[in-house]
Amino acid sequence: MIPIKVATASLNQTPLDWAGNQRRIEAVLDQARAKGVSLLVLPELCTTGYGCEDAFLGPDVAARAWSMLIALVPQTMGMVVSIGMPVRRRGGLYNTACVVADGRIAGFAAKEHLAGEGLHYEPRWFKPWPISYRPVSPQSSLVPLVRAIDHAATWRSARPSNATSRANVSPGISPIGVVTIRSIAPGHLREKRRSE
Repeated sequence: MIPIKVATASLNQTPLDWAGNQRRIEAVLDQARAKGVSLLVLPELCTTGYGCEDAFLGPDVAARAWSMLIALVPQTMGMVVSIGMPVRRRGGLYNTACVVADGRIAGFAAKEHLAGEGLHYEPRWFKPWPISYRPVSPQSSLVPLVRAIDHAATWRSARPSNATSRANVSPGISPIGVVTIRSIAPGHLREKRRSE
C-alpha cells in the first residue's frame, strides 16, 4: 500500500482579516504541496478566524467565507484539504469543514457538538448539525468527513503520480505537522510520526 502523508496546520488567523487569512492558508497549501502532503487538515473556522463572535450572525461572514473557499479550491490540486468555514443552510449557520479533493469540493462535515461552556459561546452563533440527518450526496447535503477522507485515500493510492507520497518529510516544516500513514484498514492503523 502507498503511504499517505497527513498533515495538520496551525494558522494564526485573525477574525475577519479576509486577505490575511487567505494569504496564510495559501502559504500553508504551497508548503504542504512542496512536502508531498496528500491530506491537509486546516483549523476550525480558518477562513473567518475563530473569534468573529456576533459578526457570525450577519450574512456577510458566511458569504465572504464562501468566496474565499472558491478562490482556494483550485489551489488544492493533487491534495485533499479540509478547510474550516461557516456555512448557511436550512435557515441556520453551521460550523463546518469543507473537504476539497484535487481542486473540487467533495462535501462538508458540520459540527454536531458545540462548545458552550466557559469562554465558548458556539451555540449562540451556530446550530449543531442534527445527528439524525443522513447525508445523501455532496450536491444535496453535508457529507461526513470520514467518508470523504476514505474516498481520498482510495483516490490518492490509485493515481499514477503518487510517488510523491513516498517522500520523507524533513524536520522543521512549521506550521505543518506530518503523520505518514503506513496502512489504512478498518480497525487497523499503523502510523509513523515525524517530530517537527
